[in-house]
Amino acid sequence: MGEWHDQVPRGCLRHDRGRHECGLATERYAAVQALLAEGKSLAAIGRTLRLDHSTVRRFARAASLDELLVKATGRLSVLDEHKPHLHARWLGRVLS
Repeated sequence: MGEWHDQVPRGCLRHDRGRHECGLATERYAAVQALLAEGKSLAAIGRTLRLDHSTVRRFARAASLDELLVKATGRLSVLDEHKPHLHARWLGRVLS
């Protein structure tokens, strides 16, 4: 892929999905910001990091990594109201 591929941390590539998501977000954010600072376009960054254009745009527009992580961890889930029951079932107890 050329010289840009060699500079990209391994965790930033899509095929390395086994890493913890927060660490992966940190690496991707740093890589996107570094390539932006070098004057690369969003499309070029997406090709280099093998990320979708909307993902690159989100990481590029974020003022900080904390802004990205708060949005990702603060989301509500459709399962939130059912979690106590699901946890109890997982542990083998049924709630009435």
